[in-house]
Amino acid sequence: MQRAIDEKPYTEILAGRLVRKVSAQRRHAILQPRLAMLVAQLAGDRGDVGTEWRFYMHAGQPRTSLVPDIAFVARERLDALTPEKRAYLDMGGTLALDVLPETEQIRAFTRDGMK
Repeated sequence: MQRAIDEKPYTEILAGRLVRKVSAQRRHAILQPRLAMLVAQLAGDRGDVGTEWRFYMHAGQPRTSLVPDIAFVARERLDALTPEKRAYLDMGGTLALDVLPETEQIRAFTRDGMK
């Protein structure tokens, strides 16, 4: 199953259910890098910012794995992990943003859940 969810188009696991990510349209493709640059500027050296970064959240059941459009993980959270654990984060991002294709609104996730 791991290989299937990591192939494009990506599949997320929401409350144990497989959900295929929607392929990006033109507006989404334009917004995603702009938002990522803005988040990176705001984050500075306080952590890492990336796009299409998979997070595995196993703390609660059912299992959840998300691939947000843009994610930020605070430096102190990353520094607490070994290099191997940083490759596949078994936690949610400090902040994760998704540009929703149907409305072009931004869905934001934090460690405490969706906002």
